[in-house]
Amino acid sequence: MEAVVESRARLNEVQRLAYDLYAASFSESNADARFMMLMMALEALIDDIEKLLAQSGLPRWEVALPLCVAS
Repeated sequence: MEAVVESRARLNEVQRLAYDLYAASFSESNADARFMMLMMALEALIDDIEKLLAQSGLPRWEVALPLCVAS
């Protein structure tokens, strides 16, 4: 955590929105509302995830497969 603070990493607007939605989900008492906020946070990051996948050069299924097997 100290390394992140020292690096002064900055979030772009979309990442900040996703973080705010994630953080706000903890104050929700309704499970459906909490789930919806978490899904909105993930959806906000889809473009960033797509860019990372494109840069990795891996086919999408190779990235998603370990996630499916782990759950």
